Amino acid sequence: MGPRGRRGTFSSVHVLVKQVRDYINSWNDNAKPFTWTATADEILAKVQLVRTRVKRLVNKKSKQRNEDHETPGMCP
Repeated sequence: MGPRGRRGTFSSVHVLVKQVRDYINSWNDNAKPFTWTATADEILAKVQLVRTRVKRLVNKKSKQRNEDHETPGMCP
């Protein structure tokens, strides 16, 4: 897409779509296979780590909401 595409300056949606399509066609003409640098076990370990962290965040937010609703004088 070049520098223009990275800045996101386009005169119209039509020009943007054309630039994106041109980029995709150029990429496909010169495509190179993706090479994984991590093993399946490393990827799965990271997925598990993210799941654990997200679960903690959700539980923390849920706990905070419950505490907010239990505080006397506070409106839900």
